[in-house]
This record gives sequence, C-alpha cells and structure tokens, in this order.
Amino acid sequence: MPDELTQAATEHSLDAMTAAADHHSVLLENDRVRVLDSIIKPGDSTPVHTHRWPAVLYVLGTSDFVRYDAEGSIIFDSRETDASAEIGQAIWSPPLTPHFVRNVGENEIRVISVEVKDRNCRHDILVYIGRAIMRRNDQERTYTVTQEEYDAEIASGLDDEEVLRPGTYKIRRNPWAEKSRKAGEVKIQVLRGEEVIEEYWIESGQDRKRP
Repeated sequence: MPDELTQAATEHSLDAMTAAADHHSVLLENDRVRVLDSIIKPGDSTPVHTHRWPAVLYVLGTSDFVRYDAEGSIIFDSRETDASAEIGQAIWSPPLTPHFVRNVGENEIRVISVEVKDRNCRHDILVYIGRAIMRRNDQERTYTVTQEEYDAEIASGLDDEEVLRPGTYKIRRNPWAEKSRKAGEVKIQVLRGEEVIEEYWIESGQDRKRP
C-alpha cells in the first residue's frame, strides 16, 4: 500500500496541470475527459511533466520541437523526421511518461488535447473531431495510430476493444447523406483504410462558436 500511495503522489505531482501549469490550461474536465489548451512559445521549454491518459491532439500551431525524457535524453526531434504535424491535423497520443518539450523553432506550438479518462468514450472523441471539422468547414481530417502507441496502451491494461488499432483513420463529412436527413444535420463517417468503422450524425451549427 505505501508503494501505491507513493506512486499515486508522484503521478499527481508530475501531472501536466500540477508540474507544467504555465503551459497548459483546462478548457473542460469531467469524469470522462479532460480538455487541455497547451502552448509553448518559441525558445521556451516546459518543466518535466506527464500525461496520464491517452488523448486526441488537435493541432492549432506548429513549430520544430524536441521532446526529452526526465533525465534530459532526446526522445524525439521534429527536425529529424519528415512526418511533421500540420495545423488542423488530429493525432492520437498514448499516455506520456515524464518528459519535457523545448520549442526550437520560430513559431508558437499550440495543441488542444482531449485526454480520455473513460475507457469507453471513444465515440465522444470521434464526435469532438467531427465538430472540429464542421467549425473549419473541412471535408475530411486524418490521424494515425502507430503500432508502438497501440502496444503501449495494451501494456497499460486496456484491452483490444478499448483502444484504437494501428492504422490511419479518416473522419469525414458525407455530403450525399445530408439530402436524406432533416436540414441542419450532417453525417460523419470514421474509416480505417477503406472500411467504415463508425457513423454518426451531428447538427451542422452545433458548437461552431467554441474555441
């Protein structure tokens, strides 16, 4: 029991809103999700912190950055990859162990993170992305789940039905379906490859004014 209490205390002390509150703000929190607005200015670094839950990251601002582990070893350097994030892109992220991030570029990094506390609320996350598509008047957005991210979530205790499997997902509006539904609603499809794995309807005007 003391070990469990110590671990819980450590996790709380390194939580993003405790250890790196100057770079994160809470937009919404309940027992199912926590939505963070994360900002890192050019040349700035966050303190060491964690993200305890998996999350969908919606990119609002990009810049070159380096992610380090708690000891200062480089985990990821965006300057050494061609797969850089783009504004408007949605990305799936597993829980992140102690790390810190340095903005080594010339622009502000800004990301909206929808952290998933409830293992059974994947549908809510997909609806959130669908509403983001509507706000930007886009037709489609994609995000990718890697094998490493999938393995990390399975290792954390989630089962196969509770996580997103490796692959590239498309979240898109279906303009043809709009003609067969009452005015003001839009059909959103979620695809993995060419397979439609989920469909739902949202009101086209819903949440348009929210950040």
